[in-house]
Amino acid sequence: MLCTTQSGLDARRTPAQDDASPLREEFRRPEPWREDLEALRSLLQDSRPVEPTRGEIAALIEDEAPGALPRRARERIAERLAATLRRRLA
Repeated sequence: MLCTTQSGLDARRTPAQDDASPLREEFRRPEPWREDLEALRSLLQDSRPVEPTRGEIAALIEDEAPGALPRRARERIAERLAATLRRRLA
């Protein structure tokens, strides 16, 4: 709430001082549950398993059978496996 201390062009606006001001300050502070929610969200993110990358999967395929598959075939297989893992971990 604003109150005018003078009238006319030189009027200044200042915040009104009344008993409701301290209460309004409380509403301006962020809700404590929001901090709890952010902490919980962070905890959940940290607890999710890390999925292997396509490159890691392709390297594992090559390690198992060196030279058995062309690079493009390894990449396609790795992409399909990574997509399957993403669906299962989601």
